[in-house]
Amino acid sequence: VDPISGKGIPYAMMSGQIAIETINSCEKKDRLDKLGTTYEKSLDRRFLKILKAKRIARDKIFKDDASLKKFLTLWESHRASEIVMKKLLD
Repeated sequence: VDPISGKGIPYAMMSGQIAIETINSCEKKDRLDKLGTTYEKSLDRRFLKILKAKRIARDKIFKDDASLKKFLTLWESHRASEIVMKKLLD
């Protein structure tokens, strides 16, 4: 679940797609023993890093009214992920 927006359905759908791709890949390579670690690495590479960064940013965003207003102003012209990754709140 996105720590800023609370959205979770897109991440659930991506997780399912990644699971399918991982199962197919590991099965093709006859490496089902690597299924768990391969899946976790794929999740991390695709979106877990940004979710972790958003969790940290969430505390800054909701720290006080001024921080929230700054975030909302930035959000008018930037995606939340971009704000977090470019550290526009700092």
